[in-house]
Amino acid sequence: MEKSNNHFIFKHKPQNHSTEKQAILNHYIHFCGSLCMLNNYSRDDKEVQIQYAKPEQLTKIAELYHLKDIIDNTSTFTKCLSLMNYQTKHMLHNGYYDNHIKDGILAVLEYAWDSNREKSVNCLWLAKVLRTFMQSQGIKARLVGMYPLTPYEQENHIVVEAWLEEEQKWVMFDPTSNTYVLDEQNTLLNLAEIRTALGAQKPISFSPTTAYNNKPRDLNTLKAYYAKNCFFFTFMDNQTGKEQPQEHNIIIAPDGFDYEKYASIRKFYTIQTIYKPLSFMSKP
Repeated sequence: MEKSNNHFIFKHKPQNHSTEKQAILNHYIHFCGSLCMLNNYSRDDKEVQIQYAKPEQLTKIAELYHLKDIIDNTSTFTKCLSLMNYQTKHMLHNGYYDNHIKDGILAVLEYAWDSNREKSVNCLWLAKVLRTFMQSQGIKARLVGMYPLTPYEQENHIVVEAWLEEEQKWVMFDPTSNTYVLDEQNTLLNLAEIRTALGAQKPISFSPTTAYNNKPRDLNTLKAYYAKNCFFFTFMDNQTGKEQPQEHNIIIAPDGFDYEKYASIRKFYTIQTIYKPLSFMSKP
């Protein structure tokens, strides 16, 4: 596989539509098998407190982008959905964006809002914007990195999880594909639940809003993409959008996975890490 703006493509492209679908299915089965076979968690370092930005710290962004005018106040979920739908109508994804804007969220919004594909941003910044929009409305939201098992795959994904007060649970929102995920009972899922469902080959579905840069997505390819990137997760204990020296990178990885080796091959650099089991992701 190699990277593309549509996440990943197959280097040896099949000759017809039916064999292409079979190739996607074969990759999906292998990805799900990894999730199934490596699914034991025992590491749990120490207590951590997650920091979130307060609405009063984000009033300028909320006012500039008229967020109170567009949100549906029926529930926390409808607030989150209306914010994601609003954002994806005005911001496009570009996996090759080089993070050259260093002046923060307002500068990125000015650069990419209502711009063309050449002035669009990657999944990291789409997620940062959605997290900021949610936090400005008093919703607890966090960025979560999704990673594959192999360190030789240089592409990964970043999404947002929001705490839904009514359901008392985290739920995943993906602004790159304008989607959330449901199980066969139409229950909203978080990343831990998505990983578990994929590993057990249980049905999941993507929301009716699903689209990539306002165009339809192939849902089988998207499901395989999720299965690839659900091997382990990371998120910071500082979710305010402002880096601090004491922040930690929380690693959610199964037993037997050598994150330090993975990070050295990928050339990640993390000052401090804390290991937590999958169940930790369900805590408020």
